[in-house]
Amino acid sequence: WTAGRFSSQVRLDAAVSMGSGRAYPQRRRILPADADELPPADANVCVFPTAEQLASLVSLLRQHDAPPQEGGDGAQLAVVSVGCGEGYLEGQLLQRGVGVTGVDLDRADADGSERQRQSFAQANCFCGEIKRVRPHELLQLPAEGEGHALLFCFGKRCPLERYLEANPRCQLVLIAGTDDGVTSPRCDALAADSRWSVALDMPVRAVTAGARLVGYARRACTPASPAPAADTLSSRFW
Repeated sequence: WTAGRFSSQVRLDAAVSMGSGRAYPQRRRILPADADELPPADANVCVFPTAEQLASLVSLLRQHDAPPQEGGDGAQLAVVSVGCGEGYLEGQLLQRGVGVTGVDLDRADADGSERQRQSFAQANCFCGEIKRVRPHELLQLPAEGEGHALLFCFGKRCPLERYLEANPRCQLVLIAGTDDGVTSPRCDALAADSRWSVALDMPVRAVTAGARLVGYARRACTPASPAPAADTLSSRFW
């Protein structure tokens, strides 16, 4: 790999297995030095917050870090981004010290087809690496620790409730998108849910006018539902 450019020296062999996901070689890209700059013209990016909007988001995440333990530090709230695309917002968060794992769909066959690997190799990646999960693994997110946040950025038919059932330790849900049904989940998806409270609601710079970023914090003493069977999902999501 070279800074900001795809190197022809990258080997396109099988993906590296990473638990429920796998990482393919991708075209590493460098984020603009100034968050207020627009993404590169050849990037396929839906959400690109301003520096002020990013600061508000990072502040919310830091508020949900675990408190420091005696003689040590508190655990940082990690973010798992579902359907991360090219990982632009995820890269911006990483740049600001937030632990983020970008996850997206892997449509390759069991052995990882050469055509699919070539496709991934030419795709932009702004966040270091992206974990690819196959349709039957969609709910098996690489979330560890006592709590984490789930990020849905301009999702397409993402089954939010299924993810929440499968991730009972999720403390914070972040949804960037709209309320008109163009994105799913919608920004107001948990607004009427008594298990969650609105912790952040702000406009966010995006490809669609009127986009918002809403953060929902889990209320105390809200029991989690049993996790659904992973094999009941299909690739129509994302």
